[in-house]
Amino acid sequence: MKQFATQRLESGTAELCQHGFDLTSIREKVSFEYGCTKTNAPTTVDRIFKFRYEEYCEKLKFEPENQTKREFDTFDKHSLQFAAFHAESGQVIGCIRLVLPEKQTAKLPIYNFYQELYDGNGNAIEKFAPQSLCEISRFIVRKDPQFWQGIGVEDRSEVRAILTYTKQMLQFASLKMANELNRKNALIITEPRIARYLRQSGIPLSQLYSCSSSKNIRTPGIIDTHTFIDKLPAMYSELSERYEADMNQPSLMANIA
Repeated sequence: MKQFATQRLESGTAELCQHGFDLTSIREKVSFEYGCTKTNAPTTVDRIFKFRYEEYCEKLKFEPENQTKREFDTFDKHSLQFAAFHAESGQVIGCIRLVLPEKQTAKLPIYNFYQELYDGNGNAIEKFAPQSLCEISRFIVRKDPQFWQGIGVEDRSEVRAILTYTKQMLQFASLKMANELNRKNALIITEPRIARYLRQSGIPLSQLYSCSSSKNIRTPGIIDTHTFIDKLPAMYSELSERYEADMNQPSLMANIA
């Protein structure tokens, strides 16, 4: 158990079992909602915006505080939101969004940092069909030890296990839904170490390049969602089963419809 506590949160789900965790018990501690919008799940989306405000505005100071106590931007108008909840307390413990560019423009959040982007073959990303593009962003989980102690989870190893599973499920669900929507090209901005992990775990992430300078320490990349799902690595099989089971629940199907 202590050995797991020193490992990176991005460890594979198989490693949860290897380090003494029952995967079934861990997955039962987390529930998810996928593909949420203000139209199909307004309460969930509002809770996500509140959670993002707490994390990005109050704790990390990445975004300015405001009177609404919610963090959102213009891209949320054409995004699908994903949320993770601690099953027993019902508290939001993680989120991610899938930004779908409008038909009239391919502009995405990533262009707030780069004026232009090119793939490894020199193809300009802004020339790609907007309907083939999406961006994964606003990906964060709740790490605050005081929060976990407040809901009765004091074992740090258990918290790490829950967050590992949560992060992997949110990542997988967003890529899976992007593929289902025929959004082949998923753009991301991530730290180099996370990019290396994603590649090592079988996610087909390629680096993007820009002629414009950026002070952002993270790097832009593109994930081929079709290739990822068609050649799904074995470590994602349990996540895929969970996703399908969740999506077959009447409440979730009503959200997506």
